[in-house]
Amino acid sequence: MAEITPGTPPTGGTFGRATVDFTTGFEQATVTVADAGVGASSKITAHVAYVAPPDGRELDELEMDQFEVKPGNVVAGVSFDILVTCLTGWAHGQFSVDYVRN
Repeated sequence: MAEITPGTPPTGGTFGRATVDFTTGFEQATVTVADAGVGASSKITAHVAYVAPPDGRELDELEMDQFEVKPGNVVAGVSFDILVTCLTGWAHGQFSVDYVRN
């Protein structure tokens, strides 16, 4: 097993938070993130953030659903999409999604 040594965190990446909207109740929703620095070879990771939903619901509601989060559809120098699928049926409301890209 590799040992993790504390040190200086990596630099050069871009991170942020976007809101994906399931307000009308869907299994999937997409949010487009405007990012002039994204490139065709950019590596992007994303996940549903464990923070109180932006629409005022309680934090514990995040524990009721499971999500699959897939970044993609990169338009170099313009934007990328984050597709969020609720694996437990229909999701309702808004959720925060954190992302990091190189």
